[in-house]
Amino acid sequence: MIYFFSLIEFSFFFLMAINIAHAEDPAPNKIDRTHEKISTSIFIITNKIDSFFGSKISYEENNGSNLRLYLTGTQQEYDEFKSEPNFQLNVRFRELEKRLNFRFERSNTTTDTTNQKVQGPIETTVVDDKTNSAYSTSLGFILEKTSTWNISVDSGIKLESKLNPFARVRARKSIDFTHWELRMIEELINYTYGGLFQFTTVDFNIPINDIFDFRFVNNFSWEQRTDDILTTHGPSLYHILNEKMAMSYNIRSHFVNNPNEELFGHDLFISYRQLLYDTWFFYEIIPGISFLRERHFTKRGYMSAKIEAIFGNF
Repeated sequence: MIYFFSLIEFSFFFLMAINIAHAEDPAPNKIDRTHEKISTSIFIITNKIDSFFGSKISYEENNGSNLRLYLTGTQQEYDEFKSEPNFQLNVRFRELEKRLNFRFERSNTTTDTTNQKVQGPIETTVVDDKTNSAYSTSLGFILEKTSTWNISVDSGIKLESKLNPFARVRARKSIDFTHWELRMIEELINYTYGGLFQFTTVDFNIPINDIFDFRFVNNFSWEQRTDDILTTHGPSLYHILNEKMAMSYNIRSHFVNNPNEELFGHDLFISYRQLLYDTWFFYEIIPGISFLRERHFTKRGYMSAKIEAIFGNF
């Protein structure tokens, strides 16, 4: 438990140090210079590779590549504290794009700090462990947006106890109905060791005003190897506090098919997300309560936190 609170305290001490540095030195400080140096190194490496496919380019030019480093910690009542460092490298080759006439990058990355998907512990445990892109590398392309669907395809290797190659297809579509929006995502992932996984999302989004959005979430996941199905449903209210801070208030109900088709549990949780420095360093805290069938729907508290830094394009 003490490590979990240390994770949160680190964010605030880091923010205080940044504010002091800015107060004492209006010029770019060591944090800015270090971030710029790492970001430039990413551009130089990727642009050198990209130069083999086209005309000579400036190696320090921003080509859209980035590196995301993040540390997550979770504490559930009656369980031990769990923490995990992760990274995700997203590479873009602009010259190769021109030659092959498509965008060449990872397609599932977002740095939106105000209105992104949030998950409770049940979804995180059952779904994310199977599809987590941490410790993996992949290369793919995105077909240009059409009047029907946005389709992306990529393949790569997940770094586990043994290398696990995978291939992924993802389709996304949004339909605007004037006062509300229907958002649909269909994703198929096939692992060499693990088999096929299917994920479907159907969300109904209703903008209320400039600071509030209401969304009703419907998620479906299926695993070929076990034939397990998990469906999740519930409302979320997204609240933009200011340009650096946002919250969401969420209720989720989960249903499974094995051993019987039944209610698996409920989640009530809040997500708070804040930029700590510039637009590349931020943290997220999610406190909540779960009610699981296996625990006779008794209350069980939990809290998770994440610190993330983005280098390169952000």
